[in-house]
Amino acid sequence: MAVDFDFLVVQVTWGTGEVSRNGLVNGVWTGADAKIQQCLVKNKRFGYMHYIRGTGAESEATFFAANTVGYLHHGLPCIDWESADNKAWGNPSYLDAFLTSYIQQTGIKPLVYVQKSAVHTIESVAKTHDCGLWIAQYSDNSSTSYQDHPWNESTYSCTMRQYTSHGRLPGYSGDLDLNKFYGDEQAWDSYVNASNDMHALATTTYTIIQGDTLSGIAQRFHTTISTLATMNNIKDPNRIYAGDKLQIPRQ
Repeated sequence: MAVDFDFLVVQVTWGTGEVSRNGLVNGVWTGADAKIQQCLVKNKRFGYMHYIRGTGAESEATFFAANTVGYLHHGLPCIDWESADNKAWGNPSYLDAFLTSYIQQTGIKPLVYVQKSAVHTIESVAKTHDCGLWIAQYSDNSSTSYQDHPWNESTYSCTMRQYTSHGRLPGYSGDLDLNKFYGDEQAWDSYVNASNDMHALATTTYTIIQGDTLSGIAQRFHTTISTLATMNNIKDPNRIYAGDKLQIPRQ
């Protein structure tokens, strides 16, 4: 990534695994982990995001948690609550159930992304779970670079603000979503790390046998290769050894 940035949020998962298109394989964007690994190499803060599709609140929460367990306490989880391709849109009880399940599983309170015009419909849900709001509001659709003080920011408060989907920055030829986080690095880290008594996602141990492949194990346990590689510090997913033990996210 040649673009200069302070933090990057990567869309990682969609629904419960039913989507395979536009780079998604079983609900996971195959390019996500590479972006996150680049952030780690550059010592940049990162977030990872789940797009809610309304396919089952608890199932979606588990799918997101299981496929991003390696990022817990390293990056900031975010929930994408939008109207497009979301059967639960307009149903705050669904979001409430999702957040309840996700927080119970991970101990982390994610940011909730929502357009400004719909904040009033889910603000109380986010407040109940002590989740910060990431609000999207654009002045227009003109191209813009980074802005220190986005349009209309003084009229409301939020944890993060997305002020354009037509961001243009040196080093990247297309449009980018540009955002402002209202806090310093310590504030970001407080969302990432939560408190010291927070628990990690439950896991189980699997012993590799002769003939196993990481892809086969991932399919068997309803997770992804990237999740297993991240959780177990596997540098080459094509090289695993019989007798080695793997940590597997428990469904």
